[in-house]
Amino acid sequence: MTVETFNRLHPVGTPVFAYPGFRPEVASDARRLVTRTRTAAQLSASGGPVVWVEGEGSYICLTHVDPVSEDVWEEARAAEVAAAESEPVTAVPQPIDEARLAEIQRHVDATRNWSLGNLMARELLVEVQRLKAELADFSGRVNELESRLCNCEPVREHNDYRRPAFYQHAVGCPVNDLSEEAVR
Repeated sequence: MTVETFNRLHPVGTPVFAYPGFRPEVASDARRLVTRTRTAAQLSASGGPVVWVEGEGSYICLTHVDPVSEDVWEEARAAEVAAAESEPVTAVPQPIDEARLAEIQRHVDATRNWSLGNLMARELLVEVQRLKAELADFSGRVNELESRLCNCEPVREHNDYRRPAFYQHAVGCPVNDLSEEAVR
């Protein structure tokens, strides 16, 4: 059925049986809504004819909507209400015995320990990253001070890009004379 035809025959508020998902001919467990249309039919973004109905958050294809008369709709609605009233009331939860309570507490403690472990690991990771940044800053300052003190042209120790390079200063360079006692 086209959008124009549906809208001409069935105005907003028409009683319908709507089947979100599957029709009963396709699946025996298809869900049926006894509802009314809440919008006029229109084309979806993909181009299919659809309509919104009361009690459903998304649109339903017109192939899954069956308009019914008021009296058929009233009968179906009354049958739904009667079925809901005849359903057994859900049992009240029973108190938890000591063994089950102890098991739940073990799970809670394990989760808490795991969470604390993760928290400590994150804090350690942050501290390691902070220390690495501090070391890089310190290394940069040392290199700057060495370059001010150096009166030779240091020779690169190696050309292997896979390991850090060190520079060897000449024998008389003041950088070589730096020691803990000289720094103090």
